[in-house]
Amino acid sequence: MPASLGSPARSGRRPRRSERTQRQSSVVGFLKRRVTATRWELQSVFGISTATAVATLRAMREDGTPRREGRGRNARYRLS
Repeated sequence: MPASLGSPARSGRRPRRSERTQRQSSVVGFLKRRVTATRWELQSVFGISTATAVATLRAMREDGTPRREGRGRNARYRLS
């Protein structure tokens, strides 16, 4: 995992668009290998905060990928 994937949340600055795109690409690659994942699993694998994981997934869902199955803590994300 590249160190830059988790660094924006730790540095207190808003991630640049290129960093967000890189993170989203990493999440897509992870979901291709795992099929589904929870937000917590993504946080653990990529070393990102809850807020960063939520923002990344929200931005990705606005683009139509991934699809959320379930709600709350039981929500799982899957590529469409």
